[in-house]
Amino acid sequence: MATFFTLGAQEKLKDNKLLKLALLINWEALRKHLHGIHRNDTAPSLGGQRPYDPRC
Repeated sequence: MATFFTLGAQEKLKDNKLLKLALLINWEALRKHLHGIHRNDTAPSLGGQRPYDPRC
């Protein structure tokens, strides 16, 4: 169900170049290269920002 916020956001972002580019990128192919780039990926005890994985 679409909310008032999501309908407004979709309208404002329909021509957003970055969102269009993100749809063209094959993120699954890049995932193996991106894993481990954050300190928290390899050693959570070091702290730092937790990596964002949109699949979860």
